[in-house]
Amino acid sequence: MLISPPPEQRPAIRKYTIHEIDVAAGTLAIDFVLHADAGPGSAFATHVQIGDRIGMAGPGGRELKQAECYLFLADETGLPALARRLEHMPAGASGLALVEIADAAERQPLAVPEAFSPRWLHRDGAAPGSTSLLTDALATLDWPAGEGSLYLWAACEHAAFREIRAAARQYLRREIDAHLVISCWRAGVSEEQHAAEKRKAV
Repeated sequence: MLISPPPEQRPAIRKYTIHEIDVAAGTLAIDFVLHADAGPGSAFATHVQIGDRIGMAGPGGRELKQAECYLFLADETGLPALARRLEHMPAGASGLALVEIADAAERQPLAVPEAFSPRWLHRDGAAPGSTSLLTDALATLDWPAGEGSLYLWAACEHAAFREIRAAARQYLRREIDAHLVISCWRAGVSEEQHAAEKRKAV
């Protein structure tokens, strides 16, 4: 049973995607984005020691829907979830993944189906959340016609999230299962403020 402590005793809570889990060995792998103005998650990853204890609850999220083609968009915060989804795609799946990262040194090996193409978008010195790389790349793509022809999934900064969600609603079926677009963070806003804004928007 999950028992929540009083508000004044509650620890910092963050949501992360499990990149890999080995139930038999009792291990799991989680990717963290490290940055200078570290919040609780980044600070934990920087200073964690063997033997430190954490609490976990879950899982959450929603599974992908079957489609003829898939389009994924993510920045560093969405990359772990993207990598996990790609690893579990059917062998014959086809599509495109647009991934915004700091530079070429931040590229990661992705297990993709043969007919799937990853495209890395480098900020090359620009600050996270200050570019339009994802939405610019999205604007160059042709939207396929026909129900069930495309499923779009995206996880990124709030400004890009808004533009991607608007495009998905315009070009895809209006039913919620045709796309899933997630705002993982918002530039200049704390995680708690961002979470509160998202709750108000629901």
